Amino acid sequence: MRTSRLSFLVPVTALALSFSFIAACDDETSGLNGDIDPATAASLVDGIIDGLGSDNESLGSLIGGLGELITDLTSIQDPPPLAADAGPQLIPSALLGSTCAWDFTGISWFDDTSRTGAPEDGIRFVLYRVDTMGMPISAGEEFGDIDIRDFTSGDNIDVDITAREAGTTSMDYGVDGTLGQTSYNLTAAGFVSDGTSDLDFEVTTMGSATDLTVSMSLQVGTYDITIGTTADGSGFTNMGSIVETTSGSSLALELIYDSQSGVDPSSGIELNGVKIAEFTSEELLVAVEGSGLTAAEVSLLQGVYNGMGEVFDLLGYLLLFGLDNTGRTLPIG
Repeated sequence: MRTSRLSFLVPVTALALSFSFIAACDDETSGLNGDIDPATAASLVDGIIDGLGSDNESLGSLIGGLGELITDLTSIQDPPPLAADAGPQLIPSALLGSTCAWDFTGISWFDDTSRTGAPEDGIRFVLYRVDTMGMPISAGEEFGDIDIRDFTSGDNIDVDITAREAGTTSMDYGVDGTLGQTSYNLTAAGFVSDGTSDLDFEVTTMGSATDLTVSMSLQVGTYDITIGTTADGSGFTNMGSIVETTSGSSLALELIYDSQSGVDPSSGIELNGVKIAEFTSEELLVAVEGSGLTAAEVSLLQGVYNGMGEVFDLLGYLLLFGLDNTGRTLPIG
């Protein structure tokens, strides 16, 4: 398996992500003086996770293992039989305009010439539900397809990805930027859909083998959400935001981690600039004295924190999947 998994997608400890987020005012909210309702924030994050994962079968199936089977073919120079030592190139020219279905007898992709509609400058794959090992279950479990078009040239990455479920676009985005031997600057931007509404997103990462910066943004209704991180050999600082564009009310979370000393004592949550909770050395949230936070509200905020980590992983995967289809990996040590 080829992988370009980013180290920031694997927390140093169980909760090694931080974010800030801003939510709408609610005059009926208790415990936080009506500025924000933790339950509303938790519901918002849960909805994003459902929209990206549970309600978007294309993304869920790709993460489940089908994505690896696809990139194993798109990123190797020669069409089947694949040479084990083939160097990374663009989509095999012999497969451009083809629709690849899964051969459940031979356990491999094959060009299904009975299918039409694949992009002439790309390749189409049939999407199947997968088993616990990430392998397609059966031909009867086909639920959609995905088109991949790769225009990468040298250090210039340029990949377009479009997936459909029951004829409706479930995912449409591109990955572009530069990727050299020692540094990179890449952006994935587009939308995923739950079949009813689209969720626009953008993920940008830049760095080298020793440091990185990542920023993510998406919008849900009146909420503008961002997540960001910077990291190097000494530790990391992770940040983000959820902005309610009408009211501007803010709830900000930040976790600063030093590889020598652990969690920085200044890490915590601020509500409209006032600190209301802080992270312990075990990276768990506790209320600041006088904040008015109840135990239930702290628990909800902890859930939001954990959920934002899931959003981070899901959006990060979209960038990585696009990059993997070029056969390239990030220069991460």
